[in-house]
Amino acid sequence: MHPVLFKIGPIVIHTYGVMVALGFIMGMWYSAREAERLGLDVNKILDLAFWVLIGGLIGARLLFIITLWKDFMHYPLEMLKVWKGGLVWYGGVIGGGLTAYYYIKKHNLPFWPVIDIISTAAFIGLAFGRLGCTSAGCCHGKVIPWADPKNPPWWALVFTDDRSLVPLSMRGKPLYPTQPLSSLCAFCLFSFLLVWRRYKKFDGELFSLALIIYSVYRFLIEFLRGDKIRGFVIPGVLSTSQFIGIFTFLAGIYFYWYLWNKNKKESGNG
Repeated sequence: MHPVLFKIGPIVIHTYGVMVALGFIMGMWYSAREAERLGLDVNKILDLAFWVLIGGLIGARLLFIITLWKDFMHYPLEMLKVWKGGLVWYGGVIGGGLTAYYYIKKHNLPFWPVIDIISTAAFIGLAFGRLGCTSAGCCHGKVIPWADPKNPPWWALVFTDDRSLVPLSMRGKPLYPTQPLSSLCAFCLFSFLLVWRRYKKFDGELFSLALIIYSVYRFLIEFLRGDKIRGFVIPGVLSTSQFIGIFTFLAGIYFYWYLWNKNKKESGNG
């Protein structure tokens, strides 16, 4: 793919960083529009989105470093080179979620309506971010065992750039397109939440549905992933993200059940 978008003298602009920035801008745009629609303080929501991004990036990078700790021990300065790729989404969920909780409580914002906004915005950001992964070569798929390297299927990804994060042993070979597939799923989830927000029955419903749906499709895509940053809780069987995904799936179901029942009681239908 194209890890470097362009270079001007010593200045190198990485495609990954540009796509992450675009995702953030789109997420901010959606958050502002939705805050305005709901009559919330737009400036506070934009401020929240900024701090959630910072907390999310820190969490995503920390989990990435933890999964590859042995490698980073030999090259510690690589920990700081986030523009080259290397973020774990579930780490971002944890870091961004804790940041959002603190900010919302501190500024007395309506908790669940704001969480619905942020969780929806996150997926338009993720859609762009995964395109960045495609360009950088991180989060890549396994080699397609039946594909002919000289005549790969149209949907396969073949990385040849020396600056790609795909291992040398996998370059030039057709890989499962896990990054664009993840981007497509994130965009579809964002679109679904965008439509469903008009019909939601209670605050927090979008957040709950996002947890459930993301956990399922991420669990399935993990079977096609071929990068070592995934780590394994059960070697060769259950990856770190799949393990975390089991709990986020159950959490999504719990929050949906809890908030649905709470809404019924408050509306007098329970």
